Amino acid sequence: MATSKAKKEEILQKLKDTFKGSKSIMFGQYIGTNVGQITDLRRRGRKLNVKITVTKKTLIKLAAKENGYSDIPRGVLEGAVLAAFAQDEVSAAKLIKQFGKEVETVKLIGGLLEGKILDLKAVKELADMSSKEELLAKFIGILQSPLRSFAIGLNSPLSSFARGVKAYSEKKS
Repeated sequence: MATSKAKKEEILQKLKDTFKGSKSIMFGQYIGTNVGQITDLRRRGRKLNVKITVTKKTLIKLAAKENGYSDIPRGVLEGAVLAAFAQDEVSAAKLIKQFGKEVETVKLIGGLLEGKILDLKAVKELADMSSKEELLAKFIGILQSPLRSFAIGLNSPLSSFARGVKAYSEKKS
């Protein structure tokens, strides 16, 4: 069923607003994927604050152009395309890549990040990166390690001294 011009304008405006509010936009192919699988992908996306949209490529290109992505290469938007809009840099790419491992018909094909158009290689590298929270946890662990060692080092002579006194008292009695 053909979409009316007014409906297309409404969809385009929503896409423009979604582009403005997103740090990264990743594209994936979904040829051969059924509605239930796409619904599952959207459900997983909501948990990660990633919005999954399936719409016409021409509307995606128009919304991208309005938001500073002038010429998206043909290879980035090829075939039946879904778009994943995320508030951070890596969650959309990770979501599509992980879902693609479970559903073979879903594949990463490209993306947009902070004014740059990313090819497949760059998007896959982005999907393999740790998230901001994971990196912060690792950093805190690195900072915490010397402090923990220092505390153990300070505690070690005291506990050794206490064991020595106990052993001496047991020997005397």
